[in-house]
Amino acid sequence: MFHPIFCYIPWLWSYFYRCDESAVVYTDSNGDFDTEIYYSLFGDHPDLYFWVEAFIDDEWKTVYKPSIPCHTYWNYPCGTEVNINITDPRVRWECTEGIDGKIIWIKTINTGTSVSHIQQNNITGVPIQGRLLNRQGLTDKHENSGNYRRPFGSGLSFVVQFSSELPSNKYTYYRWSYRKLKNADLSNASGDIEEIGNLVQKRYSYIYVDSDGHFHFNYNKVKLGPFDKGAETGLYLIPTESPKEAPFNALELDADWDRNTRTISFDSSLDGDGLYEFILELFDSNGNKVTDIPNEIFQMPHFNTFTPSINAPSVNLRSSGINTCNAFKMVMRIDNSITKAEISKINVDDAEVNPTCCGFVPYKNNSKIEVTFRAYHPQNFADLSFRIKKGTCNDAVQVNKTNAKGMVIGDAITNDGIGYVRNGFSEYSRTFTPADLLGICTSEGQAAFAEHLYVNALATNGNQEINAYDSSKLVAFALEPE
Repeated sequence: MFHPIFCYIPWLWSYFYRCDESAVVYTDSNGDFDTEIYYSLFGDHPDLYFWVEAFIDDEWKTVYKPSIPCHTYWNYPCGTEVNINITDPRVRWECTEGIDGKIIWIKTINTGTSVSHIQQNNITGVPIQGRLLNRQGLTDKHENSGNYRRPFGSGLSFVVQFSSELPSNKYTYYRWSYRKLKNADLSNASGDIEEIGNLVQKRYSYIYVDSDGHFHFNYNKVKLGPFDKGAETGLYLIPTESPKEAPFNALELDADWDRNTRTISFDSSLDGDGLYEFILELFDSNGNKVTDIPNEIFQMPHFNTFTPSINAPSVNLRSSGINTCNAFKMVMRIDNSITKAEISKINVDDAEVNPTCCGFVPYKNNSKIEVTFRAYHPQNFADLSFRIKKGTCNDAVQVNKTNAKGMVIGDAITNDGIGYVRNGFSEYSRTFTPADLLGICTSEGQAAFAEHLYVNALATNGNQEINAYDSSKLVAFALEPE
């Protein structure tokens, strides 16, 4: 009866809770698992606690290990199901069934961003803080659907599912290449088509029997490419229906693919920030490029529901004739720029009144106090959050005037509607009266303040924001009457 209470008292946990490992089990490809635990009918029912490890980048990593007091199944009723929800973005979801027909389903960037949620058209959309933003190549990942404002960065991979019937003499190899269309400032680039050419290995699971006769799952992998064939270089094998088939020839028991294939992985720095076109081509068994691919072979996720897949729209195809194409294509905006966060000293009546670092700011009752900070990203792909905290006070009126947020593309927004004005150097300024800042401390005539600025880069690797591109600044000052 005390477990729900102890759940909220962490310092008690080490005194009252421990667990002993009873079993290690492997899930099947659908995430299902079971095991047997023996206990006395006349004793206490077992209390079950679970943690989960996933095979990520060739090693087992913990992806679910919550606190014991709050996540134990007390007096577990034998035979009932246990549902464990894994939210770690590193865990790949898998489709265990093969796809019939000849289909190439281009699914996601890494495992988190549907390729259908990347704006392919050269449009600006709704203005942001009164400014226009070119949305081409941006994604709405981490945003409301359709709010395309995030570029891609860091390490990227393209996840594709090939249908079981696709591999043939006509469709044996694939290759990803790219060309830079625009520079970081969207001026025209003169990039040539380049092969990505990195090593790609595909994982498969298999079953083995240990010395006690117990069955276990394990993983192995085979090389998809790159290979040279004929006059072409940098080709990758389209996976066959089973890893047991040639040319992979896996020998293990019940060898089976992960149906999703990381068809290429690469560092997005490439030829610098800008707008890129990525191209997926197909080649026959002799390495000849296929130029008469039926359009319907290339498919993408449904925009709203992901499944069922839909035929890739014309904007994603390189047409070669009526209802045929010679490649799939998609444009992506790449930006690996780091933000900058700076806070200037307080100005009083247009002058810096404290040349030292100590932060004391003398003022007169009729003074104008200017607060200035700089929130910078070279292409404005960042959000800012600026806060002024007065002592230990909770002063809602002051907060509504001083605290700001917004994209660094335009003036910063405050709750009182006035905001901070942005200049051409990404500096934000606003002038206050002493009473605006002192607020509930006006009668004392003095107060200490902390200023905190956080600039959050919008770039995503497809799974999550790239926090390494963020920046922040913390300073303090104190108002004192002259």
